[in-house]
Amino acid sequence: MANVIKSSGTAIIGWGGVHSVPSYFGIFFPSQGIINFLSLNLVRNTGIFAEAPMYAYILSMALLIDVLILKKIDFKSVVIGITIFTTTSTTGVIMAALVFGFFITKFLCNSKYRILLAPIGLMITVVVFYLVTVILNSKNNLGASSVSIRMDDIKAGYLTWRQHPFIGSGYSNNYAIIQNMLAFRQTITEYDAVGFSSGMMKLLAGTGTIFTVLYYILPLALYIIINLKKDFSKTILSIFILALLFFSIVQESYVLIFIIALMWVEILQFGHRRRKGL
Repeated sequence: MANVIKSSGTAIIGWGGVHSVPSYFGIFFPSQGIINFLSLNLVRNTGIFAEAPMYAYILSMALLIDVLILKKIDFKSVVIGITIFTTTSTTGVIMAALVFGFFITKFLCNSKYRILLAPIGLMITVVVFYLVTVILNSKNNLGASSVSIRMDDIKAGYLTWRQHPFIGSGYSNNYAIIQNMLAFRQTITEYDAVGFSSGMMKLLAGTGTIFTVLYYILPLALYIIINLKKDFSKTILSIFILALLFFSIVQESYVLIFIIALMWVEILQFGHRRRKGL
Protein backbone atom coordinates (compact mmCIF):
# COMPACT_ATOMS: atom_id res chain seq x y z
CA MET A 1 0.00 0.00 0.00
CA ALA A 2 2.91 2.33 0.78
CA ASN A 3 3.95 2.10 -2.90
CA VAL A 4 0.51 3.29 -4.05
CA ILE A 5 -0.54 5.83 -1.43
CA LYS A 6 2.07 7.83 0.47
CA SER A 7 1.81 7.39 4.24
CA SER A 8 1.06 10.43 6.36
CA GLY A 9 3.43 9.51 9.19
CA THR A 10 5.03 6.69 11.15
CA ALA A 11 4.52 4.89 14.44
CA ILE A 12 7.59 3.90 16.45
CA ILE A 13 7.53 0.34 17.83
CA GLY A 14 9.92 -0.76 20.58
CA TRP A 15 9.02 -4.44 20.89
CA GLY A 16 12.27 -6.42 20.51
CA GLY A 17 14.03 -3.43 18.90
CA VAL A 18 13.04 0.00 17.65
CA HIS A 19 11.45 0.07 14.18
CA SER A 20 8.92 2.28 12.44
CA VAL A 21 5.60 1.37 10.83
CA PRO A 22 3.91 3.56 8.16
CA SER A 23 0.80 5.34 9.42
CA TYR A 24 -2.18 6.59 7.45
CA PHE A 25 -3.64 9.47 9.46
CA GLY A 26 -3.12 7.46 12.64
CA ILE A 27 -6.06 5.15 11.92
CA PHE A 28 -4.51 2.50 9.67
CA PHE A 29 -1.15 0.73 9.77
CA PRO A 30 -0.22 -1.81 7.05
CA SER A 31 1.01 -5.34 7.84
CA GLN A 32 4.69 -5.70 8.62
CA GLY A 33 5.76 -8.52 6.28
CA ILE A 34 5.86 -12.32 6.51
CA ILE A 35 6.38 -14.27 9.73
CA ASN A 36 6.91 -18.00 10.26
CA PHE A 37 4.18 -19.31 12.55
CA LEU A 38 3.66 -23.05 13.19
CA SER A 39 5.84 -23.78 10.13
CA LEU A 40 3.61 -21.56 7.98
CA ASN A 41 4.85 -18.41 6.27
CA LEU A 42 2.06 -15.92 6.93
CA VAL A 43 1.55 -12.22 6.38
CA ARG A 44 0.82 -11.12 9.93
CA ASN A 45 -2.72 -9.76 10.16
CA THR A 46 -2.55 -6.49 12.10
CA GLY A 47 -6.02 -5.20 11.13
CA ILE A 48 -5.90 -1.42 11.35
CA PHE A 49 -3.45 -1.50 14.26
CA ALA A 50 0.29 -0.83 14.36
CA GLU A 51 0.95 -4.22 15.96
CA ALA A 52 -0.79 -7.58 15.72
CA PRO A 53 -1.05 -8.22 19.51
CA MET A 54 -3.49 -5.31 19.95
CA TYR A 55 -5.67 -6.60 17.10
CA ALA A 56 -5.53 -10.08 18.66
CA TYR A 57 -6.56 -8.57 22.00
CA ILE A 58 -9.63 -6.84 20.55
CA LEU A 59 -10.61 -10.05 18.75
CA SER A 60 -10.05 -12.08 21.94
CA MET A 61 -12.34 -9.78 23.91
CA ALA A 62 -15.00 -10.13 21.20
CA LEU A 63 -14.66 -13.93 21.35
CA LEU A 64 -14.89 -13.92 25.15
CA ILE A 65 -18.11 -11.89 25.08
CA ASP A 66 -19.57 -14.06 22.31
CA VAL A 67 -18.82 -17.38 23.99
CA LEU A 68 -18.95 -16.61 27.72
CA ILE A 69 -21.60 -13.88 27.94
CA LEU A 70 -23.85 -14.60 24.93
CA LYS A 71 -23.03 -18.32 25.42
CA LYS A 72 -22.93 -19.34 21.80
CA ILE A 73 -20.53 -20.44 19.09
CA ASP A 74 -21.76 -19.53 15.63
CA PHE A 75 -20.24 -18.63 12.28
CA LYS A 76 -19.13 -15.25 13.62
CA SER A 77 -17.29 -16.88 16.52
CA VAL A 78 -15.47 -19.25 14.15
CA VAL A 79 -14.45 -16.34 11.90
CA ILE A 80 -13.13 -14.45 14.94
CA GLY A 81 -11.15 -17.54 15.99
CA ILE A 82 -9.62 -17.94 12.52
CA THR A 83 -8.78 -14.22 12.39
CA ILE A 84 -7.02 -14.48 15.76
CA PHE A 85 -4.88 -17.27 14.28
CA THR A 86 -3.90 -15.01 11.35
CA THR A 87 -2.53 -12.43 13.79
CA THR A 88 0.05 -15.06 14.87
CA SER A 89 -0.21 -13.66 18.40
CA THR A 90 0.85 -16.32 20.90
CA THR A 91 -1.43 -14.95 23.62
CA GLY A 92 -4.39 -14.60 21.25
CA VAL A 93 -4.10 -18.09 19.73
CA ILE A 94 -3.74 -19.80 23.11
CA MET A 95 -6.64 -17.76 24.52
CA ALA A 96 -8.89 -18.71 21.58
CA ALA A 97 -8.02 -22.40 21.99
CA LEU A 98 -8.84 -22.27 25.71
CA VAL A 99 -12.15 -20.44 25.13
CA PHE A 100 -13.34 -22.94 22.52
CA GLY A 101 -12.17 -25.81 24.74
CA PHE A 102 -14.09 -24.43 27.73
CA PHE A 103 -17.28 -24.00 25.68
CA ILE A 104 -17.14 -27.55 24.28
CA THR A 105 -16.49 -29.00 27.75
CA LYS A 106 -19.37 -27.04 29.28
CA PHE A 107 -21.69 -28.05 26.43
CA LEU A 108 -20.91 -31.73 26.98
CA CYS A 109 -21.45 -31.40 30.74
CA ASN A 110 -24.98 -30.06 30.17
CA SER A 111 -25.99 -32.42 27.35
CA LYS A 112 -27.01 -36.04 26.90
CA TYR A 113 -23.56 -36.68 25.44
CA ARG A 114 -21.95 -36.40 28.86
CA ILE A 115 -20.42 -39.85 28.40
CA LEU A 116 -18.13 -38.32 25.77
CA LEU A 117 -16.81 -35.71 28.22
CA ALA A 118 -13.78 -37.72 29.36
CA PRO A 119 -12.39 -38.69 25.92
CA ILE A 120 -13.17 -35.37 24.27
CA GLY A 121 -11.92 -33.42 27.29
CA LEU A 122 -8.67 -35.40 27.18
CA MET A 123 -8.36 -34.76 23.45
CA ILE A 124 -8.93 -31.01 23.94
CA THR A 125 -6.31 -30.92 26.71
CA VAL A 126 -3.76 -32.74 24.53
CA VAL A 127 -4.43 -30.45 21.54
CA VAL A 128 -4.16 -27.26 23.62
CA PHE A 129 -1.00 -28.50 25.37
CA TYR A 130 0.55 -29.46 22.01
CA LEU A 131 -0.40 -26.10 20.51
CA VAL A 132 1.10 -24.19 23.44
CA THR A 133 4.30 -26.27 23.32
CA VAL A 134 4.79 -25.85 19.57
CA ILE A 135 4.12 -22.10 19.66
CA LEU A 136 6.45 -21.47 22.60
CA ASN A 137 9.21 -23.63 21.07
CA SER A 138 8.93 -21.82 17.73
CA LYS A 139 9.07 -18.44 19.47
CA ASN A 140 12.00 -19.57 21.62
CA ASN A 141 14.09 -20.55 18.60
CA LEU A 142 14.27 -17.00 17.29
CA GLY A 143 17.26 -15.75 19.32
CA ALA A 144 16.00 -12.86 21.44
CA SER A 145 12.56 -14.44 21.36
CA SER A 146 9.27 -13.02 22.48
CA VAL A 147 9.21 -15.63 25.28
CA SER A 148 12.54 -14.47 26.76
CA ILE A 149 11.57 -10.82 26.31
CA ARG A 150 8.25 -11.38 28.08
CA MET A 151 10.04 -13.11 30.96
CA ASP A 152 12.46 -10.19 31.15
CA ASP A 153 9.50 -7.78 31.21
CA ILE A 154 7.95 -9.62 34.16
CA LYS A 155 11.28 -9.61 35.99
CA ALA A 156 11.95 -5.93 35.24
CA GLY A 157 8.43 -4.97 36.31
CA TYR A 158 8.76 -6.92 39.54
CA LEU A 159 12.14 -5.41 40.42
CA THR A 160 10.83 -1.90 39.68
CA TRP A 161 7.69 -2.53 41.77
CA ARG A 162 9.84 -3.63 44.74
CA GLN A 163 11.53 -0.22 44.80
CA HIS A 164 8.21 1.58 45.47
CA PRO A 165 5.62 -1.15 46.17
CA PHE A 166 2.76 1.04 47.38
CA ILE A 167 2.71 4.12 45.14
CA GLY A 168 4.96 3.03 42.28
CA SER A 169 7.72 4.83 40.40
CA GLY A 170 5.40 6.91 38.19
CA TYR A 171 3.25 5.53 35.41
CA SER A 172 5.11 7.37 32.63
CA ASN A 173 8.50 6.75 34.19
CA ASN A 174 9.70 4.17 31.66
CA TYR A 175 13.30 4.90 32.63
CA ALA A 176 12.75 3.16 35.99
CA ILE A 177 11.69 -0.06 34.22
CA ILE A 178 14.44 0.14 31.58
CA GLN A 179 17.10 0.11 34.29
CA ASN A 180 15.96 -3.38 35.31
CA MET A 181 15.81 -4.86 31.81
CA LEU A 182 18.46 -6.99 30.12
CA ALA A 183 21.45 -4.94 28.98
CA PHE A 184 20.75 -5.24 25.24
CA ARG A 185 17.24 -3.81 25.75
CA GLN A 186 18.39 -0.77 27.74
CA THR A 187 19.43 0.92 24.51
CA ILE A 188 15.76 1.26 23.48
CA THR A 189 15.39 4.77 24.82
CA GLU A 190 15.69 7.10 21.80
CA TYR A 191 11.93 7.20 21.23
CA ASP A 192 10.96 6.21 24.76
CA ALA A 193 9.79 2.97 23.09
CA VAL A 194 10.33 0.43 25.82
CA GLY A 195 8.50 -2.42 24.10
CA PHE A 196 7.02 -3.57 27.41
CA SER A 197 4.54 -6.46 27.16
CA SER A 198 2.80 -6.90 30.53
CA GLY A 199 0.05 -4.47 31.46
CA MET A 200 -0.17 -5.80 35.01
CA MET A 201 3.56 -5.41 35.67
CA LYS A 202 3.52 -1.96 34.03
CA LEU A 203 0.75 -0.92 36.43
CA LEU A 204 2.47 -2.36 39.50
CA ALA A 205 5.82 -0.80 38.60
CA GLY A 206 4.39 2.59 37.67
CA THR A 207 1.39 3.09 39.96
CA GLY A 208 2.07 0.65 42.80
CA THR A 209 -0.12 -1.85 44.60
CA ILE A 210 -2.81 0.56 45.82
CA PHE A 211 -3.87 1.90 42.40
CA THR A 212 -3.53 -1.48 40.65
CA VAL A 213 -5.69 -3.26 43.22
CA LEU A 214 -8.39 -0.57 43.42
CA TYR A 215 -8.80 0.04 39.69
CA TYR A 216 -8.12 -3.37 38.15
CA ILE A 217 -7.67 -6.35 40.48
CA LEU A 218 -10.52 -5.53 42.89
CA PRO A 219 -13.37 -5.37 40.32
CA LEU A 220 -12.10 -8.49 38.53
CA ALA A 221 -11.76 -10.37 41.83
CA LEU A 222 -15.21 -9.31 43.05
CA TYR A 223 -16.73 -10.28 39.70
CA ILE A 224 -15.16 -13.73 40.04
CA ILE A 225 -16.56 -14.15 43.56
CA ILE A 226 -20.15 -13.06 42.88
CA ASN A 227 -20.41 -15.32 39.83
CA LEU A 228 -18.80 -18.46 41.26
CA LYS A 229 -22.18 -20.08 41.88
CA LYS A 230 -24.46 -17.84 39.82
CA ASP A 231 -22.75 -17.93 36.42
CA PHE A 232 -19.43 -19.75 36.18
CA SER A 233 -18.89 -18.54 32.60
CA LYS A 234 -18.57 -14.97 33.91
CA THR A 235 -16.00 -16.17 36.44
CA ILE A 236 -13.98 -17.67 33.59
CA LEU A 237 -14.40 -14.40 31.68
CA SER A 238 -12.78 -12.46 34.54
CA ILE A 239 -9.90 -14.95 34.76
CA PHE A 240 -9.25 -14.69 31.02
CA ILE A 241 -9.39 -10.88 31.12
CA LEU A 242 -6.91 -10.91 34.01
CA ALA A 243 -4.62 -13.22 32.02
CA LEU A 244 -4.81 -10.93 28.97
CA LEU A 245 -3.96 -7.95 31.18
CA PHE A 246 -0.93 -9.82 32.54
CA PHE A 247 0.45 -10.89 29.15
CA SER A 248 -0.54 -7.88 27.01
CA ILE A 249 0.04 -4.14 27.37
CA VAL A 250 -3.68 -3.31 27.28
CA GLN A 251 -4.28 -1.49 30.57
CA GLU A 252 -5.22 1.72 28.71
CA SER A 253 -7.57 -0.01 26.27
CA TYR A 254 -11.02 1.59 26.14
CA VAL A 255 -12.51 -1.90 25.72
CA LEU A 256 -11.00 -3.06 29.01
CA ILE A 257 -12.03 0.10 30.88
CA PHE A 258 -15.59 -0.18 29.52
CA ILE A 259 -15.91 -3.84 30.52
CA ILE A 260 -14.57 -3.13 34.02
CA ALA A 261 -17.16 -0.34 34.33
CA LEU A 262 -19.91 -2.82 33.38
CA MET A 263 -18.54 -5.26 35.95
CA TRP A 264 -18.80 -2.56 38.63
CA VAL A 265 -22.45 -2.04 37.67
CA GLU A 266 -23.20 -5.74 38.16
CA ILE A 267 -21.18 -5.86 41.39
CA LEU A 268 -23.06 -2.87 42.85
CA GLN A 269 -26.42 -4.34 41.76
CA PHE A 270 -25.48 -7.60 43.47
CA GLY A 271 -24.58 -5.73 46.67
CA HIS A 272 -27.84 -3.78 46.53
CA ARG A 273 -29.89 -6.97 46.19
CA ARG A 274 -28.03 -8.55 49.10
CA ARG A 275 -28.80 -5.55 51.32
CA LYS A 276 -32.49 -5.72 50.34
CA GLY A 277 -32.52 -9.43 51.07
CA LEU A 278 -33.46 -10.33 47.49
